[in-house]
Amino acid sequence: PAVELRCARGNDATVPPQHLHDRSDRAANRRTARIDAQSDVRRSEARNGELTPMFTKILIANRGEIACRIIRSCRTLGLKTLAVYSEVDQRAKHVTEADDSRAIGPAPAKESYLVFEKVLEAAKDAGADAVHPGYGFLAENADFARAVADAGLTWVGPRPETITDMGDKERARMLAQSAG
Repeated sequence: PAVELRCARGNDATVPPQHLHDRSDRAANRRTARIDAQSDVRRSEARNGELTPMFTKILIANRGEIACRIIRSCRTLGLKTLAVYSEVDQRAKHVTEADDSRAIGPAPAKESYLVFEKVLEAAKDAGADAVHPGYGFLAENADFARAVADAGLTWVGPRPETITDMGDKERARMLAQSAG
């Protein structure tokens, strides 16, 4: 059976069974998954016989090694990347590795990385059509996920409702128990 992938903006996708692999050979699986992901991204949407990606430029709403890993993955998939940075991170590795970058404020994260409006403004200004939150910072913030979708961008992460559910220990425990 195919696996349904859900996206906050409504760009849901179905992964055919041939793209699901046995996990016995981890290295081979990583290579195969990378090839399948490239195929799926490049062939995600057909128009007049031409295949185009769901999105072409992703803003990474994070910094440091987390952002660098996402940038490398995007590059493998043929996607352009946009890094955001605070004044102190101007020469950071994630900024130099990305295809494009935008300053979003002073050094304190609460005045730059954690300000939704600045991150979304950078995405719109640079022509990004998706936002990947990375890990920490805004990745566990359902309001940010909603703001991304409301801005007409694709949220690369769990649905806002899922973020809210998993952020509540009692609700998460109940959901886990009901899932078996």
